[in-house]
Amino acid sequence: MTAEHASTTATERTGALRDSRVMDFGHSIAAPLAGMLLADQGATVIKVERRQGDPARVHPAFATWNRGKQSVVLDLKTPAGQAQAQALARSTDVVLENFRPDLIMP
Repeated sequence: MTAEHASTTATERTGALRDSRVMDFGHSIAAPLAGMLLADQGATVIKVERRQGDPARVHPAFATWNRGKQSVVLDLKTPAGQAQAQALARSTDVVLENFRPDLIMP
C-alpha cells in the first residue's frame, strides 16, 4: 500500500469502480473476496453483518477479505431489519451474496 493510497478517504476514492456501491452479504471466502476486489478497484462496499457479527471474525484472514469495506449490522429476521436492507439495496449498484440455496428457496 502506498502512502498516497493509505491517506485516501471515502470521499476521495480512486479506481475504475469509484462511483459504484456494493452491498455485501457474503460469508466464508468467495463473496468476501469478490467484495474485497471490488473495494480494491474503488467501489464503496458495505458489508452487512448479523446482530451477533460475522462468525468468520475469529479467522485471521477476515481482516484481509473485508479490507476497505464499511460495515452495517442488520437483523434480517425482523421487519425493521428487512426494510433497512431493502432501502440499502435500492441505493447500491451490486448486491453480493452466497447464501446456501436452502436458506433462500423454500
